[in-house]
Amino acid sequence: MQVSGTTLEDMTLESQLSDVDVEMADSISDSDSSKKSRVQVEKRDGRVVDFDQMNIIMAIKAAFKDLRKEVGPQEEQMIRDITDHIEAEIQDRYNGPAKIEDIQTLVEHGLIENHLYEVARCYTSYRLNRDIDRAKATDINEAVNRLVNRDESLVRENANKDSNVYATQRDLLAGAVSKASAFSMLPHAVSNAHMKGDIHFHDADYSPFTCMSNCSLPDFGDMLAKGFALGNAMMDSPKSIGTAATQVTQIIKDIAGAQYGGQTVNRADEMLEPYAKCDYDKNLAMAHAMIPDSTPIEVAKDMIDGLKAQEPKNLHCSDRDPLPADTPFDENLSELDQIREIYAKIMTRKAIYDAMQTMEYQINSNRVSNGQTPFVTVGFGLGTSWFAREIQRAILLNRIRGLGKDRHTAIFPKLVFTIKHGVNADAGDPNYDLKQLALECST
Repeated sequence: MQVSGTTLEDMTLESQLSDVDVEMADSISDSDSSKKSRVQVEKRDGRVVDFDQMNIIMAIKAAFKDLRKEVGPQEEQMIRDITDHIEAEIQDRYNGPAKIEDIQTLVEHGLIENHLYEVARCYTSYRLNRDIDRAKATDINEAVNRLVNRDESLVRENANKDSNVYATQRDLLAGAVSKASAFSMLPHAVSNAHMKGDIHFHDADYSPFTCMSNCSLPDFGDMLAKGFALGNAMMDSPKSIGTAATQVTQIIKDIAGAQYGGQTVNRADEMLEPYAKCDYDKNLAMAHAMIPDSTPIEVAKDMIDGLKAQEPKNLHCSDRDPLPADTPFDENLSELDQIREIYAKIMTRKAIYDAMQTMEYQINSNRVSNGQTPFVTVGFGLGTSWFAREIQRAILLNRIRGLGKDRHTAIFPKLVFTIKHGVNADAGDPNYDLKQLALECST
C-alpha cells in the first residue's frame, strides 16, 4: 500500500525513529535533571557528601525545641520551604560542593526572611558554640586554663588518678597539652567524630602525641625464671614465693611508668608455683630439724595439731569453715616423714598467703610516675597442683578479707578466674571447691 508516495513501511520506520528520538531526548533530559539536582557538600573534615535536607530540618527543629516552641503543621511546611529554597540556591550559586559554613549562613538568612528571629538567634548561638568548642579542643592555652581552673571533666576524668597528688597534676598538665595536640594531628574525620560524640578516641592524653605503648601482657614467668635488670639492679631468680611476689610488683610498677594502659599477670598460680615449692623445700628441711628422728609420734602429731589450730588466725579466716586436713605428698613414707611433710605444707600455706597479701597491698599502695595506681589484671584458676591450688586460695581469701582494718575491697588487681571443664567447672573437678570460693569472692 502507498499513500502520497510514501509506503506503510516508510511510515512505520519514521514512527519508530521518532520514538527513538523522543526516548533519547527524555534520557538526556533526565540525565541533565539528575546532574542538576545532585547537590554536594564539603564537610569540615574534607569529605564530600551528597546534600541531605534532613540535616537542616533537624537543626532548625532543635532550635525550636531549645526555645520550647511547638513545631506544628504550619511550622513544618515553613521549614520544608526554607530547606527547599536553600537547596535551590546552592544549585544556582555553586559549581562544586558547598561548604558547611556557607550552608549555615543560608539557613540563618532563611530563618530571618521568614521572620523566625528567635529561632535564627538560637541556631546562630548553637553554631557559634560548636565552633568555639572545636577551636578549644585544639587550643593548648585553653587546655592549660581548664586544668588551672580545675575543670571537673578534666581533673575527674580518670578515677584511678588522684588529682590532689602533685605527680598527678603534672601528668594532667602534660595530658592536656597532648590531647589538644592530638586533635590537631588526627585526621579531620576522626577529630570531628570525637567532638560530635559519634566515637570516643581513648587515651588522647597520651596517643598519638607520645610514642608510649598501650596495654601489655608481660612475660613475668620468663623474667622471674631467668632474672632481669630493673633500674640499677640486676635481679636473680627468687628463692621464695614472698620474694617472687615482691619482684612481680616491682616489674608491674616499672612497666606502668613506661606505658599508659593496663597489664596482665597471666596464669599467676602456675607461674608462682616453683617459688612456693622453694618455700616448701626449706620448710621440709626445718621440719627435720624441729621433728628429729627421736621424736615420739604422739608428740609430732600434737605439734601438727597446734599448727592447724593456729592456721585460721594466721590466714585471717577464723570466721570461715576450717581448711581440710592436710595429707602428705607421699603416703609410702614413714609416719614421721609424713608428719614432716604435713608440717612443711602448713608452713608453706602461710608463706603463700603472706606473699599474696604482700602483692595485693603493694599494688594498691604503689603510685607510678603519673600518680596513679598500676592498672593490673591477675589471671589464675587452671593450676591443679597443691601449690597452685594454695596460691589460688590465698588470692581469693585475701580479696574476700579486704584491705586494712575497715576491710575495703581492693581496686587492683582485677581478678580473672578461668573456668574449664575437667579442672573446676563441674562438681568432681579437682578445683571445683576453688571455683565456689571464686563465686563467693565475686559476690
